[in-house]
Amino acid sequence: MFQLTDSTFQSDVYLIKNPLRFTGGWKSEHPFNDLVPDLLVLREGCSTLLKWYSSGHFSGGTEDMNCPSEIRGAVYATSQVTIERHRFISWDRGFDAAGKQVWGAENGPYIFLKIP
Repeated sequence: MFQLTDSTFQSDVYLIKNPLRFTGGWKSEHPFNDLVPDLLVLREGCSTLLKWYSSGHFSGGTEDMNCPSEIRGAVYATSQVTIERHRFISWDRGFDAAGKQVWGAENGPYIFLKIP
């Protein structure tokens, strides 16, 4: 994540080139020792723009229909994120060419709580 302005940040999404080389990595004590920046490819259009709010949280998401997706018939994906002190809220969804949701949570975002 990097800072764009005093209150706006950008979180980028990357894919791993040849991800199958890491298959079974869970068996290794250090499965990602060989993962270096040259093996990563930026997912164009899928960056999440997050704004800092004085109430103490970040909130934002992907822009428009710019993040391509081919999962389950989708042509684009969206991501909405809120980061608070003790919880992370994420709503990722995929839509077909007609704008119909074809994957992701339908009734609301996933909420992850930080247990102290």
